[in-house]
Amino acid sequence: MPLGLLDLSAYLKSQIPDVKIDLLDMGKDLYKFYIERDKRTAISLDQFIDEELAPINYVPDIVGISCLFSVSQRTSLLIAKAARHKWGEAKIIIGGNHATNFYKYLLKNENIDYVFRGEAEKSLVDFVRHIKNGDIKFNIAGVFDKDKARETKDELSEMVFNINDIPLPVFD
Repeated sequence: MPLGLLDLSAYLKSQIPDVKIDLLDMGKDLYKFYIERDKRTAISLDQFIDEELAPINYVPDIVGISCLFSVSQRTSLLIAKAARHKWGEAKIIIGGNHATNFYKYLLKNENIDYVFRGEAEKSLVDFVRHIKNGDIKFNIAGVFDKDKARETKDELSEMVFNINDIPLPVFD
């Protein structure tokens, strides 16, 4: 259960009620695939990702990828590549512990548009507002694109300090 993403979704919906959020939990589906491995034909990770994205029949404005641990970097970048191939114009963002610490490296990848450093509740709200308004240049604390990363600023996203300001996770 990606609780961090559910928290982000809840906070985002509390600030921008008309935002549409769809969460694709590939970890859960990969576990199901593993459990049923004796009944299925082996496929590559690229094929698995393509199968996961195939049923999505709309073009998202933003594709967010969670990269919490270094061991998930390769998979996260494969997901970004598949998302870029399927939805070329979507903004592809990545966040999480690994992304926070290796943001400059991740931004060298042609499929990553932005990296969110630190807790992303407030910065994600600002980011979504800018994207909805058609803004292409903005400066949000903790949100890095390739240009901002070259400036070597070492800032994190602004935190929500009162946990009561974050609604219960969204499960819908």
